[in-house]
Amino acid sequence: MKIGINHMLLPEADPVFYEQWWDSIKSWAKLIRVDTHMDAYAWRKDIFTVFSDGTSPIDKFMSLANRCTSDKIDIDFIRDGTPPATSSHWNTVGDWSSCLPPNTWREAKVPREAWASVNTWINNAAKILSQSGRMVRWQPNNEQFFRAKDQHTYARLRNIYIQPSYGHRWTSPVLWGKRDQLLQSIAEWETLHHYDAGVSRASYLAVNIYPDWTPGVTVDTASNVKRQVENLILVSDWASAQGYQLIIPEFGFHVNQVPEGEAKRVELTAFVIQCMKTLPIDSATLYWDSGDYNISNAGLAALAPQIASAPSAEHYAYVANLREQIVV
Repeated sequence: MKIGINHMLLPEADPVFYEQWWDSIKSWAKLIRVDTHMDAYAWRKDIFTVFSDGTSPIDKFMSLANRCTSDKIDIDFIRDGTPPATSSHWNTVGDWSSCLPPNTWREAKVPREAWASVNTWINNAAKILSQSGRMVRWQPNNEQFFRAKDQHTYARLRNIYIQPSYGHRWTSPVLWGKRDQLLQSIAEWETLHHYDAGVSRASYLAVNIYPDWTPGVTVDTASNVKRQVENLILVSDWASAQGYQLIIPEFGFHVNQVPEGEAKRVELTAFVIQCMKTLPIDSATLYWDSGDYNISNAGLAALAPQIASAPSAEHYAYVANLREQIVV
């Protein structure tokens, strides 16, 4: 199983910190999950557009690909990212007029008017990335089909899957949510995948796995660990029964879920990873950011020795015991 981390940094924002971050993850991360927006600064109508400072949008991606090639790290390329509201460049590709006030829905979905331009941009970037030899999968956007955006989501998914893949394998859209929502989304996806040739290209099932958590509601640490591993077991067993390969694009603990501090959160993250290794999971990517899911560079480096070995009898027993006790 490949263990990775999501890429949430622009190197030029803090070059020293970025180098330290990279050094802290390169010994154990075998996969980088890349958002195509890269903070939206790269989005222009042509990936080779030259900015006033002499740089081009594709430069950021090629720099990352070169690092990954050097350190033998693969890249999962996310199809539709979320343009940050603070960026002035979110609407520079295509016609995003339907997102203008009062219809400010860009945080939820890409408007139809921008699909063609966004697809062209991403296809060109992916073609270049493919030449590095490190891009392994294409991933559509994160979705739950019941969020009152189901028709738009369905249409966008079909639109995405008709795009070239350049020999790389597709995942399902990334399904997520609390347990009841998650299982509902998986069932809906299976129906679409089975009956609709337009969305049947995915050979991987992609599911984000977290402990179910409601802000403001305190749950003890042991229960959060248990819930996260239970969700992993449920999804893994379902994928195996249906004949899918499973990837976990996001997993991890919010700071409030392990209030004992970073060292404990790293320890329990390692425990979850070792439990994952006992299951037929293709890859799993640790969700990392500069806020509530932050782990310091020292903490990321400390993760390496804790996940270097094979899972122990303790991990196998923990998973086996939970499987017998799970209540859906």
